Amino acid sequence: MRAVPITLILIVFVILILHPVDGGHDFQSSSHAITYESPPANLTEQRQEDGVIDLLGSWRKRELNVLIYPHQEHAYTVWAAEGVRWWITAIPIFTALFGYNYLEELKINVLIYGVNGSSGDIRMRYVETLGSGICGVAYIFRAGTEIVNASIAISLSCTRGDEEITKVVAAHEFAHALGIGHTTNCRSIMCRYVVPGSRPSTLELYSLAVAYRWMATNVFENVPSRVTLPAEIPMFYLLDVQGYPIKLSVKIYRRVDGSGLIPLEVLLVEPGQSITLRSDEIVGVDSSTRMRFIGWSIGGRAVSSSPEIVIRPRYHMEVVQDYRTQYLVRVAGTFTRDLTDWFDRESIIDLEVPSVVPISEVSRLRFDRWVGTFGSTINTLRIVVRGPVEVTATWVRQFKVDVFTAHGSTRGAGWYDEGGVAEVWVEPSTVDLMNMTRIQLSGFTGDYAMKGPRVRLLIDGPKRLYAEWTTQYLVSLWSTHGNLNKTVWIDRGDTLTIEYPRYIEWDNMTRAVFRSWEGGLNLRSTVLEVRVVRPITAIARYDVEYYLDLISGVGSVSGEGWYLMGSRAIVSADQISYLSDSTRAIFKKWEGDVTSVERVVEVRVDRPMRVRAIWTLEHLISINYPEPLKSQRFWVTQGSEVSFSAPEFIYLSDRERLSFRHWSGDLITELVNVSAVVTRPLSLTARYVKEVLSLLIEEPRTGTSGSVTFELIGPGGEFVSHHSGSIIWLREGRWTVQRSIWRGADVTDQRSVDAASGEVRVGVRLYYIEFTLKDLFHLPAPMLSVTVSREDGFVESEGVTSWDGVVRLGPVSPYGKSLTITFGGLRSESSIDPTTSPQRRTVPLGPYSVLLISIVAALMTLIYLRHRPHQPE
Repeated sequence: MRAVPITLILIVFVILILHPVDGGHDFQSSSHAITYESPPANLTEQRQEDGVIDLLGSWRKRELNVLIYPHQEHAYTVWAAEGVRWWITAIPIFTALFGYNYLEELKINVLIYGVNGSSGDIRMRYVETLGSGICGVAYIFRAGTEIVNASIAISLSCTRGDEEITKVVAAHEFAHALGIGHTTNCRSIMCRYVVPGSRPSTLELYSLAVAYRWMATNVFENVPSRVTLPAEIPMFYLLDVQGYPIKLSVKIYRRVDGSGLIPLEVLLVEPGQSITLRSDEIVGVDSSTRMRFIGWSIGGRAVSSSPEIVIRPRYHMEVVQDYRTQYLVRVAGTFTRDLTDWFDRESIIDLEVPSVVPISEVSRLRFDRWVGTFGSTINTLRIVVRGPVEVTATWVRQFKVDVFTAHGSTRGAGWYDEGGVAEVWVEPSTVDLMNMTRIQLSGFTGDYAMKGPRVRLLIDGPKRLYAEWTTQYLVSLWSTHGNLNKTVWIDRGDTLTIEYPRYIEWDNMTRAVFRSWEGGLNLRSTVLEVRVVRPITAIARYDVEYYLDLISGVGSVSGEGWYLMGSRAIVSADQISYLSDSTRAIFKKWEGDVTSVERVVEVRVDRPMRVRAIWTLEHLISINYPEPLKSQRFWVTQGSEVSFSAPEFIYLSDRERLSFRHWSGDLITELVNVSAVVTRPLSLTARYVKEVLSLLIEEPRTGTSGSVTFELIGPGGEFVSHHSGSIIWLREGRWTVQRSIWRGADVTDQRSVDAASGEVRVGVRLYYIEFTLKDLFHLPAPMLSVTVSREDGFVESEGVTSWDGVVRLGPVSPYGKSLTITFGGLRSESSIDPTTSPQRRTVPLGPYSVLLISIVAALMTLIYLRHRPHQPE
């Protein structure tokens, strides 16, 4: 138990002074607190001891006064009174449900201090705090198990003005004052922790009934320290969340064939009220399915098979209407037991019909099968009813087939289904009369006539058949060669037509040729046609021929074919066979079964023969040169090596030539000299380009040969780099000027040139500039050093002005943009445009100006010296 603040102890002490207890008993006191904490997880789980609760004692009086000290806020006073009222309301609900009616004699009066009372058996007040986490404390004063005094304190700091928590704390502590202790069931209002939403339940009311059972006998008894809720009383709250008496819910379900529950309705019943429940005996689903009522069950236990019951709920109940499914069963076509009735699900029905129903001596009905919900070809049927059943016995009409014969035994006679097929025959179907003569079953007559030893007939009624027999003769045919022997039976008077092959060929180049029939027949046709009126034996005579096979892979030969054994043949071959315009074959010899170098040979054919013609292949070689060279054409034996070449240059004049580039055609190479093994015709063409001897000249001229280096790309992608003034061979056509380099600078001005004549002039950006220098007196400035340079200081041209102050500089590139003029110790710089000429510049002094100034100065000095005053000696 948590420590209680000193202020509360003082309050309790004052209360004890104002309400002293009877001094004739041995009093004991205890305090019971409720804390505002979440219960541990193991207390919120459902456990076996959740139906156990402690008892503190009981009052030995039937009327108790509860005095509530009002709070300055009226709502707090109302909440405390509401916590007490919950118990006043719960008692008659519990007794209405479970009995223990003596509890209703316990009268509890709620008084408000200063309003309608000033003293009470149980006192309840609010305090500021009871310590950390403690929301309420009940102080119980007992003599043994008799409660003689009680006081309750509720912490404002703990309940924090929460209406629900305040009511739960007030009800919890008031239960302690009535003698109810704690329980480990934290769904109960008497859990030692605050459980918002909890209300007085059957657990607390049963413990109260045990504590106050003396009221039934008027003999006070000691109260047990702990009680357990009986199994027949389930635990549930007796008040709803608003604190009003609960309505007991009666949930009505329907269960069909023991499967899942189907909710129907929920009834709310006042405690102690009885209700009547009714169910339909039959519930229709459709025309072939319905449900039959079989009884009520409550809590999993069957209680009645009557469609109507009366119940008085004592707790929330689940009532189940149990139904069993029934299905409509229809059975037809049985000749004995047709049926139409309702059967429970899983019922078993056994059916049986006769296998045959006679109609006459040659017709009857045969059971075929059950059709409908169930199918079977057995005339007995067991049905397990799991749905609507509709079955019909079906029958097939049968007819009798009779067969009569003079020889042997009949097969296939008997009963057949209408529309079926019967197969009829006689065993044996052949009777041997010796001397290559016999009788053979040829067919049947009667209700169905057909040729052949077996008859298949469609059954559309009764049938009577008679066997027919025919005389036959044996015809034996033989041959001198080949496996052509035939032995057949022919009906007397029939015509035998048979054709033998004219040739019988074997895989070894041998065959037999038909000559004639011998024996009983003398005919030369391969087609034999004779009317059979007796047994016949004949032989086909053949002669032997051999094949002379001539093999020639390339050339033309003659004499191949079939020859009569021992005859002579002439074989021949062409001397030269042209296979194409550029390939030919030259006969060399015969080999194989005949060996000879002669083209024409006579051969005696006494066996299959194979002769091979051997040839030598030659291919035409064509070498093509441009003018003025002549092309060549010649035959070369296959497999030989041939060599050919082309001159590197063909001079057309002293300034023009053809330059070899490559061979084209059947062989592509840039080599001048070529060798190849001849395996096919070859046609090659030497490819040349025309070159012109050209002088490279830059425009404008620099005056010094080789001062510009040209990088050129030819029409075929050739690259050359030469100085101006060079004489070189260039391929005729248009050349691209990639760069023109003068003193390290690209001065390209023309991007393409034509190499067609003796001179190739290439435009460059080089300039000659004429400068005129004058001084400030407008006199020419001779003998001045003038320099043109680039931005990096490279000097492109320099010179000295002439007597008239003029100097001509060049060549100068577009990059020469700085002009430097030097005279004596004087130096001036300026920028120039290399593309502009002439240009003028002004300098401060020139040689003429210096000379003139010197002359003037000398003259003035002489004049001064001449005219100055003389000093006396």
